[in-house]
Amino acid sequence: MTGGTATVVLSAVQHSVVVSTSGLAALPANRVYELWLITPTAAAYRAGLLPAAVSGRTAPVLASGFAAGDVLGMTVEPAGGTPKPTTAVIMTLKLPIGE
Repeated sequence: MTGGTATVVLSAVQHSVVVSTSGLAALPANRVYELWLITPTAAAYRAGLLPAAVSGRTAPVLASGFAAGDVLGMTVEPAGGTPKPTTAVIMTLKLPIGE
């Protein structure tokens, strides 16, 4: 899957990010984009679901609890999300918290 832009606003003090996107491929009703907190040991924790896009853009999603060395990731998952990623990560962003 290619294309799209993610805008990420980081608060290092609050260990939080706000994520919005534009231009992502539309998904069927039974799939959703899911955000993940991926630790340096590769453990992945749910960070939120992107809402369906309106006019090609998603509303902002707040994700918190990030620590130094963590990476923000995105996968395509079944509607409602999953407790652990079940598909390949399609986007990663190293978060400069604690650097």
